[in-house]
Amino acid sequence: AQSAQQMQYMQQYQFYQQLQKQEQEKRAKTQTAQPLRFKEGFRPMRLCKPLMTAGVCRQGQDCTFAHTYEELHPASPDVPDNFAKDEGAAAEQGDIPESQVPDMRLKKKKEMCGRFSRGECSL
Repeated sequence: AQSAQQMQYMQQYQFYQQLQKQEQEKRAKTQTAQPLRFKEGFRPMRLCKPLMTAGVCRQGQDCTFAHTYEELHPASPDVPDNFAKDEGAAAEQGDIPESQVPDMRLKKKKEMCGRFSRGECSL
């Protein structure tokens, strides 16, 4: 009974080692393929204010704001003028036509909020 238990432990250990190896390979592939933290080519328009002012972002990798200039959208107002556009992630998109630059102005609501009108609004 003890040898059967040892065999089971050995199999579990081998499985665990294989699983760790696969996870390391997967991490290595994703790090080289996409160095950015964002999915599907999303590029934030703004830098993370807590990181820029205090030097720390409590949300870390889950933060939806850019932590470096390379992560910023090339049309972002936060990109400094002297930042080399031919380096980093900004070079992936090249020059952006005026028609593709996102509109940063706030839009005014022209109709009642659907959730509010149905009485489902939590505010």
